[in-house]
Amino acid sequence: MKNSGILRRAMAFLLDIAGLGLILLPGILTWNIFHLFSHNHHHYFRHLDPAMILPVLIILAYFIVSEGILGFTPGKYIMHLRVVNDKGEKLSMRQSVIRNVLRLVDGLPFLNMVGIIAILVTKGKQRIGDAAATTYVIKID
Repeated sequence: MKNSGILRRAMAFLLDIAGLGLILLPGILTWNIFHLFSHNHHHYFRHLDPAMILPVLIILAYFIVSEGILGFTPGKYIMHLRVVNDKGEKLSMRQSVIRNVLRLVDGLPFLNMVGIIAILVTKGKQRIGDAAATTYVIKID
């Protein structure tokens, strides 16, 4: 079992985010244009709009469901990566939820710096989410 390094994982993540962006961008733009022309547009940037949480939930669900059911996302598939448990088997849905909810921590303070540092310094090349879920991202030949 060969653990994947940071570059291959980063490319898989960028592919996933690019695909999600193409799907979510029209809805986000429509929502923002709607608010721009609404009567409360001058208050729009003073608070967090609850509807803007929806894209975050969709992104989390994408990673949780893809990895929990298949063991990979489309980006990981393209980059020949799989997420496995500590025995080298497909992770459970519970493990997928843990590792992906903790993406929010791994993403701090920006550009996934906590996760990148964790991958670089841990023996198993694990993000905090991977360590908590006892999962590994491996390269498939």
